[in-house]
Amino acid sequence: MPPLPRLARRLSGCYPSWRLAALLTVLFAAGGLLPSGRFFAAPASYLPLHTLLEFVAMLVAVMVSTLAWSLRRETDNRPRLLLGAGFLAAGLLDFGHVLSYAGMPPLVTASGPEKAINFWLMARAASALALLAVALKPGGHWSGRRAGAAYLAAGACALLCGAAVLYHPYLFPRTFEAGQGLTPFKIFAEYAISGVYGLAAWLFARRALARHDTLSAAFAAAAWIFALAELFFTLYSDVTDLFNLLGHLYKVAASVLVYRAVFVSGVLYPYRALAFERGRFRALFDTIPDPVWLKAPDGRYLACNAAFERLYGWSEAKIKGQTDYDFVDAAQADAFTAYDRRAAAAGQPLLNEEWLTFAADGYRGLFETTKTPMRDMDGGLLGILGIAHDVSARKRAEEGLRESEQHYRTLADSGSALIWTSGADTGFDFVNARWRVFTGQSLQMAAGEGWLAAVHPEDRDAALAGYRAAFAARKRLFTQLRLLPAQGEARWFSVDASPRYSRHGDFLGYIAYCLDISEQKAAEAEIEQLAYYDALTGLPNRRLLADRLERALLGSVRRGSQAALLMIDLDNFKALNDTQGHAAGDRLLAQVGLRLLASVRANDTVARLGGDEFVVIAEDLGQGDAAWQAAGCIAGKLVSALAAPFELEGSDAGAKPCEYRCSASIGVVLTDAPLSVDELMKRADAAMYRAKSGGRNRYALFDPDMLAALVRRTALESALRKAVDEARITCHLQAQVGAAGRVVGAEVLARWHDEAFGTVPPGEFIPLAEACGLIETLGDQVLSLACDRLRAWENEPVLGRLPLSVNVSARQFEQEGFAARVLALAAGVEARLVIELTESVLIDEPQRVIECMQALAAHGVRFSLDDFGTGYSSLAYLKRLPLSELKIDQAFVRDIHRDGNGAAIARTVLALGESLGLAVLAEGVENAEEYHALAQAGCTLFQGYWFGRPEAPDAFEARVREAAAMPA
Repeated sequence: MPPLPRLARRLSGCYPSWRLAALLTVLFAAGGLLPSGRFFAAPASYLPLHTLLEFVAMLVAVMVSTLAWSLRRETDNRPRLLLGAGFLAAGLLDFGHVLSYAGMPPLVTASGPEKAINFWLMARAASALALLAVALKPGGHWSGRRAGAAYLAAGACALLCGAAVLYHPYLFPRTFEAGQGLTPFKIFAEYAISGVYGLAAWLFARRALARHDTLSAAFAAAAWIFALAELFFTLYSDVTDLFNLLGHLYKVAASVLVYRAVFVSGVLYPYRALAFERGRFRALFDTIPDPVWLKAPDGRYLACNAAFERLYGWSEAKIKGQTDYDFVDAAQADAFTAYDRRAAAAGQPLLNEEWLTFAADGYRGLFETTKTPMRDMDGGLLGILGIAHDVSARKRAEEGLRESEQHYRTLADSGSALIWTSGADTGFDFVNARWRVFTGQSLQMAAGEGWLAAVHPEDRDAALAGYRAAFAARKRLFTQLRLLPAQGEARWFSVDASPRYSRHGDFLGYIAYCLDISEQKAAEAEIEQLAYYDALTGLPNRRLLADRLERALLGSVRRGSQAALLMIDLDNFKALNDTQGHAAGDRLLAQVGLRLLASVRANDTVARLGGDEFVVIAEDLGQGDAAWQAAGCIAGKLVSALAAPFELEGSDAGAKPCEYRCSASIGVVLTDAPLSVDELMKRADAAMYRAKSGGRNRYALFDPDMLAALVRRTALESALRKAVDEARITCHLQAQVGAAGRVVGAEVLARWHDEAFGTVPPGEFIPLAEACGLIETLGDQVLSLACDRLRAWENEPVLGRLPLSVNVSARQFEQEGFAARVLALAAGVEARLVIELTESVLIDEPQRVIECMQALAAHGVRFSLDDFGTGYSSLAYLKRLPLSELKIDQAFVRDIHRDGNGAAIARTVLALGESLGLAVLAEGVENAEEYHALAQAGCTLFQGYWFGRPEAPDAFEARVREAAAMPA
């Protein structure tokens, strides 16, 4: 089936009226194929049928108008009144059309085709516009005055248009030419009217499909048939042909559909709805489980439900017309009648309790009876409506509840908890004996303010807000607060208040149990002090600091005012511990904490991270430059405060206090919302190290350069960890030569090349490895490479005699089992392994380091003291160390030929080495002048760029072999 017919078939199946429209559409399409010849022999032959069809259409129009007017008091009357007014105008104009038709007696002027056509077009326009108006705005209500005005306006317009046709026909264009038929104006007008009908039909159909509205579907079908009728009047060439007849028939059919739609919507629908509501009410009435009845004012029963039938044991048909005297004794009937009169006189529902006995099964119970007077619209009494609800079980439950409450009160008074209950209005209605003893308040004394009267003033606002919120939401309230006893100090209680409900779900109030938790709170406070506060200084520790800093970040965003984080590190604190003991260091830290607290505002936070590191959080410093300036002022104040002398009492009884001066390096950073707590701490730490590197006893503000360095350091640390894990650290060798330039050994130097960072200098990645805990693993890898290289040289005549020097950090010496690990790596080549160490190795545990060195020296491992002369403990331990070599630091070698002090130091080290039987090697020799100056001073061992830069092992080996092959 083609798409268009298939669509028409589907739509026509939705509503019956659409089937008629579809059928007439098919007939219209078939009729268009017929020839346009005469259907009647002459106009006079068609005149009776035409007059009959028009009078039928006029009659339907008058019926539509009359029916719409009669329904004007109904709600939503606008669509019907609009159609009534439009069809009134159309009917009047159609009347003029009938009287003006060819062959009819003259009406004022001679009848003829043009006169009849003008009446016709105006009538069709009136009905088309009325349907379109309803389609555009389907709802609304008109008052009686507005409805009358609409009808008068429609009649007046019709009369004016008729007068114009009769008395001024020259105002209208020609619509018919004798011998030629319809003019183009006439055909265009019909098409325009048909288009209006078609638009109205489309709007109605769309509404019908969207809302499943049968009324809109009927109007859509009527408008569509009107449109088809108008199309017929564009086809005929003579008033007597078939098209003229079909157009009138379609018009009559459409008019009948309009009347049917108005009648169904205005008359049938309300009656159907009323019948439906009556049936639904009756079903609801019968399903009510309680007896319900209706009495007339004279006491006769008018109606009752099934439950009432069981009460008296009669059917409703038998009960109707009877009175109470027909069912119960006179005394009870008199009581019922008096109660009915009181309800009628009160004019409102009245409640009463009555004992009733059911005739059906003999059940007797207490019923709560409600009787309500029913009145008509004019206030006249129609009767008394009664309903009886069985409350026997509720009464028994209430009695049982009273007994249970008495038992409950007895039990409540015997317990250790403070118990109270409140009513639905939040006031107290019970307190137990424990409450009265503890608070010294009776129920009457506490009834006004309730349990809040005993709450500590500092906790009262929060307790009141929480209780009100829980009470409004009918939720459980669990809180902890302090209650004031009749005597003594306030004690902590946990309050657990739960809402109470009846078995019907009615809210009755709250019941609360208050348990004394003072000892628990004291234990929690002690645990919190240990968990969140530093035991030595009493300041917040690292865990609590993170929480405070997180809140400072949120507060900066909320208030629009930045906070500052100040990282404080005491300078040379380790020296105090080493020289005066840890007890003195602890006393200094405690005083530092007190001095920091005294130097900041009350709302600022001072915390101890650990060791000699402290942190200050200063909030509400403003924005931008103002915040930086304020932070700098705070940091300067802290530097000055910590620079003042401290008095440290001696540990021995009677010892005099000693004065101690220290300084601090402080890093300052402002809070920034996108940053995390860890990131802020890293930035503050970077700024603090900038202050230390700048000379200490000062502060440094974090700047973007530090951020870039911090980002690079973080990325570099990650790359270094990966490189160490993958053993990608390599070694270069730098030659150590004797006086004649002959290579006598080499120093093993770690080298690292990364894909992202390129070649990273040792001066950058070695300190980084120290800081991040990688130096032990890195040192072991370098030591292993050196030992492997020594083993590879064992069978070579030249290289097999050369020792290799390997730098070892203080962290490596601190490791358990360091000596055993070195001996395991250097097995077989111990005698050619030289371990270089700096004086910093001796600072922490010198005795332990010396023992480790002696254990290694016993197996042939030699030691070289690097950077000699730059530390403070060299001479103190020099004679105890199993050294074989001293290294003159390059700081003394640089420009030695021009620097007399450097030359003096070099001669002193050479003399000291000679006296102790130690070889002395000068490192950092970069030119001939430095070499000759050292040689003149008596130095015989050298290392530096003048003799060769660090190079790959293969290149170093090739150079040594080549030098050995040359003639002496």
